[in-house]
Amino acid sequence: MNSTDLTAGATMAQLRAVLASTLDPVITIDARGRVHSASDSVERVFGWTPTELVGQNISILMPAPHQEQHDDYLADYRKTGTTNILGRTREFEGRRRDGSIFPLELSVSRVDVPGQAEPLFTGIIKDISDRKQGEEELRLLRTLSLAIGAAEDLESAMTVVLREICHATGWEYGEAWLPDQSGRRLRDTPVWHARDRTLEAFQAMTQGTTFGRGEGLPGRVWVSKVPEWLDDLSDDRVFRRAALASRAGLRAALAVPILSGDEVVAVIAFFMSGPETRHDRLTALVTAAAAPLGPLIERHRTQSALAESEGRLREMLTSVELVAVSIDAAGLITFCNDYLLYVTGFSRAEVLGRDWFELFLPAEGRERVREVLAVAIETGHIQPHFENEILTKSGERRLIAWNNTPLRNPGGDIVGATALGVDITQQRRDSLDIARHRDELERRVKERTAELEASHEALRQTDRLASIGTLVAGLGHDMSNVLLPIRCRLEALEASILPASAREHCAAVNESIAYLQQLTEGLRLLALDPDDADATEASTDVGQWWKQAEAVIRRATPGHCVFKSEISPGLPRVQVAAHRLSQAILNLVVNAGEANNEEGTIRFSADRTSDGQQVRLSVQDDGPGMPAEVRRQALDPFFTTKKRGLGTGLGLSLVHGVVKAAGGALSIETTPDSGTTVRLDFPIASGNEPVGPATTKLRAGISLEDPRIASLFRTMLTAAGFAVADGVSECDLLVVDGNGVGTPRLDKHLGSAGRAAIVCGDAPADERIISLTTPDDFELVRDAVANARRRLAQIEPTAKDLP
Repeated sequence: MNSTDLTAGATMAQLRAVLASTLDPVITIDARGRVHSASDSVERVFGWTPTELVGQNISILMPAPHQEQHDDYLADYRKTGTTNILGRTREFEGRRRDGSIFPLELSVSRVDVPGQAEPLFTGIIKDISDRKQGEEELRLLRTLSLAIGAAEDLESAMTVVLREICHATGWEYGEAWLPDQSGRRLRDTPVWHARDRTLEAFQAMTQGTTFGRGEGLPGRVWVSKVPEWLDDLSDDRVFRRAALASRAGLRAALAVPILSGDEVVAVIAFFMSGPETRHDRLTALVTAAAAPLGPLIERHRTQSALAESEGRLREMLTSVELVAVSIDAAGLITFCNDYLLYVTGFSRAEVLGRDWFELFLPAEGRERVREVLAVAIETGHIQPHFENEILTKSGERRLIAWNNTPLRNPGGDIVGATALGVDITQQRRDSLDIARHRDELERRVKERTAELEASHEALRQTDRLASIGTLVAGLGHDMSNVLLPIRCRLEALEASILPASAREHCAAVNESIAYLQQLTEGLRLLALDPDDADATEASTDVGQWWKQAEAVIRRATPGHCVFKSEISPGLPRVQVAAHRLSQAILNLVVNAGEANNEEGTIRFSADRTSDGQQVRLSVQDDGPGMPAEVRRQALDPFFTTKKRGLGTGLGLSLVHGVVKAAGGALSIETTPDSGTTVRLDFPIASGNEPVGPATTKLRAGISLEDPRIASLFRTMLTAAGFAVADGVSECDLLVVDGNGVGTPRLDKHLGSAGRAAIVCGDAPADERIISLTTPDDFELVRDAVANARRRLAQIEPTAKDLP
């Protein structure tokens, strides 16, 4: 052995000594990845002995994917001669013999061996598990501090703490226990665990459980104020929920108190399924991590108590509907209740911190109220009661009656004020309104008294008009009864042989009777109730109506006036009853005559409107016209410009009602000094309007040899509403001679159904035949005609059927 060999052997011995003494593993590999040497510390870190590792590929100490890729890394190095790992310290993960993964630091250097083509590589490995754990603990503390600070409420903060501690430490289940309202028992609140059915069952069975002081694991920690570790949960004398923990597979637990000062404000507990002996460092970590919860819980309790107190105060202030506000010495608002916000329309954010005097007080009263606060601060006494207006957000003013209380600091100095106020705005308004209403009531009583007197006068006028109407109706009926026999007898005389001079007298009498009859018809129309729509037909033939009403309307024209009428021929029927039309036109003519104080002309006209859809009836006078004020009130009931006792004020109002009910329109055209024209536009009656009984006339035929008796029957039948024809034609009632003279005609007439006959003389027995043995007796003829009409109409006999 030469000196060189001796030197090499000494060097190797020194190297083995160094490798044996190093705390961190040192491993040398060749360019193919095979282990050439390893220090004794390899077994402590990786679980492999140096002898077992030598000759193995270094990838056995690597986790996937580096284990499969390491040979490729070396092959690339052999080809290119470049790598980024030499001369640097980098962090990797290592794989122990048991398969567990841990963090490590690796420093690699190249070793060139003389005489060998490929170099060796030596790596120094440092297990950094403890350092990483420390870093993780610091990260956990930082995370919890941030999460607790950002949590919206206590429950969410505690849930974050449980979750993060479990994630960082490997605990599988975490729970928190807080004192209940009585402070005598712990109740379960937030819980966190990994998604697992057995743990969910453990949570469900625990829910609702409570612990007193010294009871169970949470109760013992509550009393002892120190953490407690249980590495065996099977003993129910130590762990009250042992059976539940066994079913959930939980075997170890740690409970930690959360302190606020010297008081335990909560207890948190953690569980895991694997066996775990007491770990002081883990206990300290959990205790430190949960410590920030103490002040948070205490703050939450204080805030809850304050909120509860404020809630009771707010509820009280709201329920009594008082305005409540507190201000500091500078006049800034520090508190306001909901009712103040309700009254003023502001939000709380718009009020708190604002200057009370600037925000709420009108400018003219601002300094006076500010002076009250200034005097209170200076003298130590505040004015207890006063009233002032405040402004709402919309600018409305509200009157408040205040009760003021000073706010004092611990030294007794006034540092602000609290005021409770009653909104007396409505009360003050009501007082003013009552006074105004009292004055208004007195005024209206005087007006109503005057109106009642006018109404009483109008009612008296109406009663007089009603009496006149009754008189007119009776007069018209009596005149008809008197005129009928006179007309019958005159016609009978005209049918006989009379000298020419006598016929002239009869014609003159007949003309006078016709005028009286026309006047009677007009009075009858005026006497009918204007509110009775069925008194006459629903529609009116204007031309026929004018023949009946003209005499009465002309007679109503004052003597100093000239009446002129112009009725267009062929006008259609209008949708208004004849009696209503008569009363409306009569009112207008009377008003026109009274408007003409001196000689004047009243013009009545009837014509179609320009569009042809209506019929216009107009009454025009050439009086002084209506002033604007009179025109505006002309249609109001009881309005009149006439002297008391001379008018009811119902004339134009009645006319307007007639036109409106018919679906028409009334218009007034008036010009100062040029007269007034009132126009009534009536709708044209519908072509399929039902025809009333008065328009459906029965037909009567007369076949009598005696012309005098024939004339009597013609007059009676016409008065009874028959359409009369001489001779025998198609008719409903036939009047013939008896004693067999008219038998052929009678048989032919009665051969059709629904017919009747009057026979003057002997006649065969038949219920359809009325036999009249004295045909020149006026009363018997009238009765016979009335009976025939009733039989044809198949109605019971009534007095109104008699002409």
